[in-house]
Amino acid sequence: MARLVTRAQLVARVRQRADVQNDPHVDAAEVIDLINEKITRVWDLLVMAAPPDYYTTDLEYTTASAQETYDLPPDFYKVRRVWQVLGTRVKPLDYVDDSQRHFYEPPTGGETARLRYIQCAPTLDDDADTFDGVNGWEELIVLDAAIDIVNKQERNPAALLERRAGEERRIQGMAFRDAGAPGKIRRKMLEDPYTAWTGQLVAYMPLGQTIGFYRRATDWP
Repeated sequence: MARLVTRAQLVARVRQRADVQNDPHVDAAEVIDLINEKITRVWDLLVMAAPPDYYTTDLEYTTASAQETYDLPPDFYKVRRVWQVLGTRVKPLDYVDDSQRHFYEPPTGGETARLRYIQCAPTLDDDADTFDGVNGWEELIVLDAAIDIVNKQERNPAALLERRAGEERRIQGMAFRDAGAPGKIRRKMLEDPYTAWTGQLVAYMPLGQTIGFYRRATDWP
């Protein structure tokens, strides 16, 4: 179950941890900026620790004839998985790199590809905007921001640093190790000898702000 906290709640907690609840020299805009900055800094740790696919979303593409690349969504961060949708079934696509690109060609058109991706860290623009800390993991963001405030005031952040280290260890101890990709690239060039003649997709390749979808080449160089 999600544990949602609002930006207003995070601001209050940062002030409390830094002991600046009533300090007029630390304004709300500064605290908000620190919170959004710290969210981006701890995002990778939270993504790795959360249940698989917790911080992901799906997007489907319909391929066009001979069109190789398609725009990635604005909030794209990392690929989690890619499939071709075949009616009620899905078939995983393999990652292809430049060294293998000559074995593939663009889609025939009309295929449906589903991209599951990890989103970029969110930005909280309003006091009512929420962040999902899963199981209180947002405390790491709070402590990070509080440490910066204490440092700026030239006070000793030792107690906060100790709490931060403990919170990071807690999150890392709960981390799921499945990142959705193999440790090594697996080449499955001959897994389906009929794929080249069926027009099905077999591979994908992210490139800049786009993603390419490919079928097996019918005429290899």
